[in-house]
Amino acid sequence: MADIVGKCPHCGADMATGFYGICCIGSCGFRIRKVLGVELDDLQKIALLNGEEILVEGIISRKTGKPYDLYVKSKGIREYTFTKRDGTEGTGYDFDLERRFPECEEADR
Repeated sequence: MADIVGKCPHCGADMATGFYGICCIGSCGFRIRKVLGVELDDLQKIALLNGEEILVEGIISRKTGKPYDLYVKSKGIREYTFTKRDGTEGTGYDFDLERRFPECEEADR
């Protein structure tokens, strides 16, 4: 049996650990697996679900191709649309993230 780790921010049902991340066991389909293309560990997923700020390391910039780190925190949820494999449009929900860059170590010198 999967461990219950919190409440779904979209529908209020229980959220549980599973093969595809932390998923809503209700019918809304909300899940937490990655942030900005980076796979999160279970502790990061739970912290994000609980409204805590987490450090996501190794995000790859689309512009430069170089990795960077970013602090993120949920400021709610947002709806998004995507194209399903059969060509129809689907709707999903994800965290609306508040983003903050880490302090530059060289600025402290």
